[in-house]
Amino acid sequence: MNTNNNETNNQEQQNNTTQQNQQQTTQNQSGISITESTKATVQNIKDSVTNILSDVNDVSSTFSNEDIKEGKVMGILSYIGFLVLVPFFFETSNQFVVYHTKQGMNLFIYGFGTAIVIGLLSFILTFLIPIMGVMLSSILWLAHLGFFGGLMAIGIVNVCNNQAKELPIINKIKIIK
Repeated sequence: MNTNNNETNNQEQQNNTTQQNQQQTTQNQSGISITESTKATVQNIKDSVTNILSDVNDVSSTFSNEDIKEGKVMGILSYIGFLVLVPFFFETSNQFVVYHTKQGMNLFIYGFGTAIVIGLLSFILTFLIPIMGVMLSSILWLAHLGFFGGLMAIGIVNVCNNQAKELPIINKIKIIK
């Protein structure tokens, strides 16, 4: 009788454990098991990124449709690296272009400054720890490219959508106002 009770208890424990595991993990479409805490963490990250990206001022209504229509090409140039100098020097009458040129110039200055810092770090890391230094340098450069490339893309999309929105993250500290 003791043996039957032990077997019944073992089966109940296994069933409970199986049910708990099934409740704690679910499978997504690709078949990977994800725990509820992981889902919550991913959702928190999504919410944080959404808040950062949406925390921008939209001043589109302050520009005339004519300025927006005429300034699209120069507005796009404002976000393509050193080409920001073209609208900076040659298009000062269109306020839509001036707005995007100021943002593009801030982006260019930040990007150039961080590139110098990453270059120096890469140089130092490469000599201090040769193989790991190269790997870390590559990661830094890819992160730099992704971050500033993403901000450039956001700026260009804003111009193409006839919007005058600040760029996220770097909108807090403006070098050129």
